[in-house]
Amino acid sequence: MGMKTMLRGRIAPKMLAGACAYAATLAALVGFGEADAVTTVREVPSSMCHAKYDNLGTALENAGALNNFGTANVSIYCPVVSDTEQFAADINSVTVHGFEGTDGAYSAACSCYLNPVDCVCGTTRSWSNNAGVVASNLNLTQWSPNQQVEFAWLIHRLTPSSTLVGYVMVGSY
Repeated sequence: MGMKTMLRGRIAPKMLAGACAYAATLAALVGFGEADAVTTVREVPSSMCHAKYDNLGTALENAGALNNFGTANVSIYCPVVSDTEQFAADINSVTVHGFEGTDGAYSAACSCYLNPVDCVCGTTRSWSNNAGVVASNLNLTQWSPNQQVEFAWLIHRLTPSSTLVGYVMVGSY
């Protein structure tokens, strides 16, 4: 066997292995860097919400939008679905949509914890007197990663002639 053939047989595989190792290292450095943040948006219609007691008759209508046709304030409870698409702790803004008919309507973020059962709400955010976005920048500390979030929800106080259309939750992880 000649010298050239012997060198090709020993050097060529080592050069190929070195080139593959270089390519793999480069791919790891470039391809496995920090991942981009993912933004999640969940729109929830008011038809998912309910009053504390479902005995309000025609004073509370929930046909597409939740309307308070009564003469008293009504507390409305809405779920915050916390799943692999959007964990409650990853939500960083909630925007409430509707119409405030009489002053005094508000929204707040709440959570219920287990052992023992304890349900608490953050500070309330008063509604504005316009149609469309009635509340934003809700205090979401109840859903922070530092809390043991078990079950997150929203409470809305509908004053007479007020309407809750729904809410939009935006998160990122």
